[in-house]
Amino acid sequence: MILEYMRTHNTVRNHEIAELLHIGDDRVRVLLMLLVDNGLLLAKGNKKERTYTLNIPFED
Repeated sequence: MILEYMRTHNTVRNHEIAELLHIGDDRVRVLLMLLVDNGLLLAKGNKKERTYTLNIPFED
C-alpha cells in the first residue's frame, strides 16, 4: 500500500503514511526503514525533516 501511494506522490513524510494506514508514527517509521533497507525507497534528511522517495520504477 505504501509503494502504491508513492506512485502518485513524489515525496512523502512519515506522518502522511501514518494517516493513510491509520497506524502510529513509530510503526510507520519501522515500515519505511524496512523499505529503505530493501532498496525500494530513499530516505533524505534527518529526524522530523526526513522525506522518502521511490527508488524503483513502476510499470503501468
